[in-house]
Amino acid sequence: MRLGTSFRTLLDADAAFAYLSDFGSIEDWDPFIRHAERLDPGPPLVGSRYHLEGRFIGRSVALDYQIVELDATARRVKLIGSGGRFYTGWDEITVAPMTSGGSIIRYEAEIKLHGRARLMLLLAPLGFLLGGRRALAGMGRRLDSMAGRA
Repeated sequence: MRLGTSFRTLLDADAAFAYLSDFGSIEDWDPFIRHAERLDPGPPLVGSRYHLEGRFIGRSVALDYQIVELDATARRVKLIGSGGRFYTGWDEITVAPMTSGGSIIRYEAEIKLHGRARLMLLLAPLGFLLGGRRALAGMGRRLDSMAGRA
């Protein structure tokens, strides 16, 4: 399943990218992620790893992500993720400045469930879509609240 959308935020592009390129921030805006931990020190860069713990359909889910592409000039970061033998996917975030201030966030993700987990896509595709929308709405609210403090 592939998801993608764009939205505007009040936060300037550099600050938005600095925040979103550190995927540990996901616990601040994705309601399904209970905890996100950066596994190595320093600023985000290609190879940086994250461990996420979340909840989906009443079950605990552990996911591991790694940055595979990071271009600070283009304000784009791409991560690949896995959750044991049941989940693989990727997330890509691009931030573009707006001439009127603020920025446009482009978020794309691909979710691949394997084995018995594929049944969840058959049973709950609407849940995945609504969950993705809730996470992106949370991202937008978090970025806008950061702009209000700037």
